[in-house]
Amino acid sequence: MTTLPTSLPNGPTLSEPDAHAQGRSRALEVLKYLAVGVAFGILMVKSEVVSWYRIQEMFRFQSFSMYGVLGSAMLTAFVSLEPLKRTAAHALTGELISVPAKNFGAGSRYWIGGIIFGPAGRSLVRAPDRSSR
Repeated sequence: MTTLPTSLPNGPTLSEPDAHAQGRSRALEVLKYLAVGVAFGILMVKSEVVSWYRIQEMFRFQSFSMYGVLGSAMLTAFVSLEPLKRTAAHALTGELISVPAKNFGAGSRYWIGGIIFGPAGRSLVRAPDRSSR
């Protein structure tokens, strides 16, 4: 019985994937993610979630719409992640899908961030500083 050669004369082996085909595959993969990102961006702009006026309304407690968007995003994440955690689901590559526990540390980054961004948020919505009374 004769066997077929695994390589062509002066060329790549048949078992190795073509570098050009790998580049096309990678470009198509990036293009898919870019298309989804652009569609998501258009959705955010059309729903006015990225509008400074809507964000200001949220901080002034004048509108519920932004809290509705944030709440529905958290609910969607919870409903999506819980079945993955409970069933020990695997990715298409065979890896186990897991969410690692968050290490909160000493907490200094939280109060430092609050000191920096608390007054910045108040100044954005022109809220009065109640600590100076």
